[in-house]
Amino acid sequence: VMFHPDLPLIVTGSEDETVKVWQMATYRLETTLDYALERVWSIGCPTGSNKLAIGCDKGTVVVKLGKERFVFSMDQNGKIILAHNSEIQQM
Repeated sequence: VMFHPDLPLIVTGSEDETVKVWQMATYRLETTLDYALERVWSIGCPTGSNKLAIGCDKGTVVVKLGKERFVFSMDQNGKIILAHNSEIQQM
């Protein structure tokens, strides 16, 4: 469970392979994220950012809240994939 540092959101990750974003004031489910990366072990968000980092069994992803688009992803072998506009780069 993570309380967003700037927005009134609660973010939860679970073994059912999903990340859920809840409205803090009403406890209403806003959205469910499922990237098929198996169990979610960690979630984090830096202050002053709308990016959310999600650590799973099969890798790590960073998404922008509001659009839930990938910013970058890293698989379990450490391969990083960046997405910017319509370009995809591997490192």
